[in-house]
Amino acid sequence: MAMSTSAMMGVAHQPLRSVTRTSRFTPAVHSRPRVRTGTVAMAAPDFLIKKLESSAQTHKELTFRLADPDVASDPKEYQKLSKAMGELTAVVDQYTRYKECQDEEAEAREMVKDAAGDAEMEAMAREEIAALKEEMEELEEKMTIALLPKDPLDDKNIMLEIRAGTGGDEAGIWAGDLWRMYQRYAQSKGWTATILTANIADFGGYKEIVVEMTGDSVYSELKWEAGVHRVQRVPATESQGRVQTSTATVAVMPEVDEVEVKID
Repeated sequence: MAMSTSAMMGVAHQPLRSVTRTSRFTPAVHSRPRVRTGTVAMAAPDFLIKKLESSAQTHKELTFRLADPDVASDPKEYQKLSKAMGELTAVVDQYTRYKECQDEEAEAREMVKDAAGDAEMEAMAREEIAALKEEMEELEEKMTIALLPKDPLDDKNIMLEIRAGTGGDEAGIWAGDLWRMYQRYAQSKGWTATILTANIADFGGYKEIVVEMTGDSVYSELKWEAGVHRVQRVPATESQGRVQTSTATVAVMPEVDEVEVKID
């Protein structure tokens, strides 16, 4: 699903400033090449196993608590626990599969021992061992990333502001294109996007648009989109076919918590 703004819009796009973008629009992490060997797969580090066991136990406890009638009758508590369990589900499923791979690898190694000169069976078993070793390495990498500390703002809703930059009328069109891109992405994620203010440009698009986006992990998904976005193309307003560079700025602001203010 990961893609750049340019890929989504079908135009050239790159930020004007040097920013490493790691959002779902621009992947920045590439897995290292895998080499298949017949060696024994290295077990995950002890600290990782301990955290995974703790996560699995917490997930189990949350499952039992959600089945409690007292919790089910409290919508706020039920939602809180459901969210906590949902955050652990993916890594717990990965850990379950990791342990299955360990068992399957042990069985495949027994097959190698029992092959007793059957070259074809031994080759199949060794191929299975190599495939399981690769899968376990990939799972270990995913689980390690999943257990990294989260940004406390990641679950926040956001205010998204898009402003036309340099480029005249084409900059307004470009700002409109960016808004439609984010709007479609929000729809694909099941988020709600509500336009709060909009200043429509003369030739389409927007001089400025402010949108409230609500849903699961909105800030986590879009925080890396903040910055200057540039496009180089022949504008719809250009009659002589000349390529023009236009820009728009995107601001992504997490919602703030409500606070009570007492005035004496």
